[in-house]
Amino acid sequence: MAPFGNPIEKFYYFFRPFDLYVWIGTGMIVVYITTMGSLLHRWHFKNWDVGQYLLLALQTLLTRELSLPQCSSGSKLMLLLLLFAIGFILSNLYVALLSMMLTTKLYQRPLENLADLKAANVNILLQTHNIKPNSVYGSSEELRERFLLVEESLHKQRRDGLDPNYAYVDSEDRMDFYLYQQKFLRRRRMKKLPNPVGHTWAVQVIKQNWVLEKYYNHHVQRLFETGLQNKLVQDVHELAVRAGFLHFLPTRTETIEPLRLEDIVMAAMVLGGGHALAGICFLGELLA
Repeated sequence: MAPFGNPIEKFYYFFRPFDLYVWIGTGMIVVYITTMGSLLHRWHFKNWDVGQYLLLALQTLLTRELSLPQCSSGSKLMLLLLLFAIGFILSNLYVALLSMMLTTKLYQRPLENLADLKAANVNILLQTHNIKPNSVYGSSEELRERFLLVEESLHKQRRDGLDPNYAYVDSEDRMDFYLYQQKFLRRRRMKKLPNPVGHTWAVQVIKQNWVLEKYYNHHVQRLFETGLQNKLVQDVHELAVRAGFLHFLPTRTETIEPLRLEDIVMAAMVLGGGHALAGICFLGELLA
């Protein structure tokens, strides 16, 4: 069992509305506006004014009121259309996407295989009696690197509550047993990885040359053929809930929570980035 996808930290939201190539394109747009504006200024006034047009491009992306420099009506119209088509539309799209993400929350991609599990740096909780079976029945070396041996009580608490901060190794029927608790969740906490870690024989110990062995094997085969096995599994899950061995996990509703440090990190990053850009522009004006 692996985490279905945990919420990402809020300070990553600042970069998430656009992919990397969109951010690169945005930077190229700022350079393009600055270059074209400076060339137009050079053409009309015979001198360079790079800082003014750099601030104008950034001002457009921040949806601030525009104050166009002095130039001919044709150049001003072309510059205004360029700033509107690129800066105004792009900045409003960014704000809309960011607002939507802050409202709905963002989650990490679901883990699909052992490589994803290792890349996400998720530990696999094990008890002492799990070490030998998982060392014998086909677990890879990179998987064993993620094993974390804990006390049985802690393992039971984390596994039974489907703690998404860890992964768990168990037989498929037991995983289905614990995953039944998230039947009514709006978003699941855990999932089974499609490729099993290893394989073991499921056996039923009976006496050698038992007189009813043939009938027993036929009976078990018919359980799977008719689908009655699935019905029995479903009944066991429901019985476990009624008996108190399993508890349906409640869906977390949106509540008012006090601000935490991670809620301020994104705002601090934006403020720091703004001061850094202001410092760069100031130095550019001094050195120009």
